[in-house]
Parts: sequence; structure tokens; C-alpha cells
Amino acid sequence: MIAASCPIGHTNIVFGWLWMNLGFVTGLLLGLKVEQFGLNTLASGPTWLGGYDSVSRRLLRLGHVAFLMLSLLNIVYGLFIDGAALPEGLKIAGSAAMIVGAIGVPILCIAAAFYRPVKIFLGIPATAVLIGNLLIAWGYVVR
Repeated sequence: MIAASCPIGHTNIVFGWLWMNLGFVTGLLLGLKVEQFGLNTLASGPTWLGGYDSVSRRLLRLGHVAFLMLSLLNIVYGLFIDGAALPEGLKIAGSAAMIVGAIGVPILCIAAAFYRPVKIFLGIPATAVLIGNLLIAWGYVVR
């Protein structure tokens, strides 16, 4: 089994599969909220959170997608991190950075939809994802 040979990556794999469920739940909740206004919400545009094109609604949709996509990135990361030519400490740091990013980005997007000043903190988890990606990329470049 792949996970058994990936002691560091296994954490990202398990996290990714579990965290993805929050993406499904947020999608369900957003869908139920939109469905409350009827099927033709794009044409008539409910005013919930400023309407379909508002920044708040866009941040909610971005948070939903971030839950799903960063979960998938963690799964892929977990499958490959142990094969990277990096010291174990950097592998652990990259693994942790990807998890921090996957937690922070969607939560801050959703929080910013309701309280906009939170948006300023989005750079922190986004940078964590960048660091994790740079580490694994470097580990395969020098391999």
C-alpha cells in the first residue's frame, strides 16, 4: 500500500481525505441556501450576502473550492513527499505547511465573507502552501 511506504506523506493523505468532507458540507450548505431562493437564482439573483456577484458570495465559493482542491493537493503531496530528495526535517516542514494552508485558506475565505478585514490574513496560509510546494519541487529538481 502506498500510505504504508510514506510515513511523512501518510499524514497529508489522511488529512486530505478527511478535510475534503468539509468541502462537501460547505457545498451542501451553500446549495441549500441558494435553493431556498428558487431554481432560477442566477437570473433573478437573490440578495443574500449582496447577490451572486458580490465579493462575499465569491469568497464563500472560493472557500468551498479551497476545501476541496487543497484537500486533493494534500493527498497528492502525501503520495510524493517521501520520494523527494530532502532531509527529513524539510519533508516534515513541507507536510505541515501544506496542512496549515489547507486549513487556513478556506476558513479565512469563509470568515472574510462575513467580516472583510479577516481577508488580510489570507496571505499567511497561502504562503504556507507556496512554501510546501517549493520544498517538494526543490526535492525533485535536485533528485
